[in-house]
Amino acid sequence: MEKEVTGFGVTEREFHILRDLYTYRAMTTTQIKKKYFPDTKQAVNYVLNKLRKRKMIKSNIFSGSRGRGKKGLSYHRITETGLECLIRYGMPVEGQIQNLYVKPSHLHYLLLANEVMAELTKAGWQVWDSRKTKKEFNMDQRMNIHGLLINPKGKQYGYYVMENNVLPQTLGKVIAEIRDNNDFIKNFIIFTRGKGSYDRFIDYALNPPDKREGKRIIQQKPLYTGSDLKLISLKMGLGLYSKYPTRDKWIQALAEHIGFHVISDISESGDNGIGDTGRNGTVKQPTRQSFPTIIRHNGEEKYFVDLTDTDLTLVSKINNYNEHSFKLENNRKVLVTTFNDKQKEVLNLYNQNIELLQFKAEDYFNELLT
Repeated sequence: MEKEVTGFGVTEREFHILRDLYTYRAMTTTQIKKKYFPDTKQAVNYVLNKLRKRKMIKSNIFSGSRGRGKKGLSYHRITETGLECLIRYGMPVEGQIQNLYVKPSHLHYLLLANEVMAELTKAGWQVWDSRKTKKEFNMDQRMNIHGLLINPKGKQYGYYVMENNVLPQTLGKVIAEIRDNNDFIKNFIIFTRGKGSYDRFIDYALNPPDKREGKRIIQQKPLYTGSDLKLISLKMGLGLYSKYPTRDKWIQALAEHIGFHVISDISESGDNGIGDTGRNGTVKQPTRQSFPTIIRHNGEEKYFVDLTDTDLTLVSKINNYNEHSFKLENNRKVLVTTFNDKQKEVLNLYNQNIELLQFKAEDYFNELLT
């Protein structure tokens, strides 16, 4: 039997569910089950019913969330009684229950963002919701950013979740936000829910439409942050970042899968890779290095770039890796892994110093993400 933690008669797990409902404002039954009851279906319904009877949570059906003619998703929110439980336990609670209100038009996007939270916190990530992110970085409350992800090594990413039918106006706003906030949020991940939003974001980011200001037409530059700008489907992204929460673990998994040896790999902590030795005794290269990972593949020393999460900054660097760079950097070719035609479309395939290694998405799920 689970131990009670407050005078309100709730267990530690029930308290954590209340805390999450306060922090994230709304969660579906599935999200709560994934995080707290991964091995059983009945227990989550029992606990939610118990909290509902104690008037600590309120449950509703999100109409239309499963498609026409189907019962909508059940979602849950904390009540004043639930807040009192948190306060009694000593948790600081800001404001009143009204401050946790979510407009019906925003509920869908909130639950999408919380899908990321429910999955990645199990893998050791920290997740800030949009309110905390905007407050910490003094951002406009009207901005679209869904929150901040922090991996187990402390690397931060602003993140967005985009529907397949994302509107051009929304794309323009998101790209403008990334440009405007890049000074204090260096890295970004955009999760997409379909090929449409994936393709359109790439098109808008790399070939932005002209901007009209009064009578003037201003030609906009491609989006370039100089740091991670990752784009990945929601399903693949949650699978990838859950099983491999840090980049070095993913690189090692690919090394075993493809069959190469990692010579050096710049860490996610910001090390520039010049001089000294890396982790596990690998030698850092004392010369110019365009890409973080140097490998030995088929008897040759090469750079390795993985585009599983379509980092547009790396795409730009690949396309700018010319013959001069090749000669200056120890004649290293760049081995690039891709898995869709859009990635090949944006790469300079005429560069003889670029080698493509294409996978199918099923290969990732069947062999690396399961």
